[in-house]
Amino acid sequence: MVIVEGTISHRVFSNQLDPKKHHQFDEMLLGLGKGAAVAMFVYYFFKVLVFVHDRQWNLLYSGWGAWYLFEVVGCVLVPCMMYAYAYRTRRVGLLRIAAVWALLGILLNRLNISIIAFNWYLPVRYYPSWQEYVVTATVVFTEIWVFRWIVLRMPVLREAHELPQAAKVTVRVTA
Repeated sequence: MVIVEGTISHRVFSNQLDPKKHHQFDEMLLGLGKGAAVAMFVYYFFKVLVFVHDRQWNLLYSGWGAWYLFEVVGCVLVPCMMYAYAYRTRRVGLLRIAAVWALLGILLNRLNISIIAFNWYLPVRYYPSWQEYVVTATVVFTEIWVFRWIVLRMPVLREAHELPQAAKVTVRVTA
């Protein structure tokens, strides 16, 4: 998420960036990619460990098993390997693609837990109403608007302006 959001902010607010620190952004992304590769591999390892420990091999032959494999292999292991390869070869573009893919995988996982596979055995499926979509979009766009407002008005990506020194004021207290 940080890589995707940082890339978008880096492009949108490029006029706010300090020119001296502008070239350090790719190095920061590569460092984040290295950490993301390690974190995703640990997550993948634990998912496999839980799967093997619970002995759920027979579930792989169903449609839900294919869906589980797509989520774990396609949305965790593949971006993990892309992160590792991008870090090793210093390819920032591939790192950004891996970040978007991993972010979509996280979104798919959250939707899978809360909507898609939640109560999978029930005959009636739940679909969010249009009002739920509107509320979600309102929250997301409000967060983006507040972030933009803060970045444009406060020294988030640039150095703070020096404030003029106030004139010395001496207060004389007489009793």
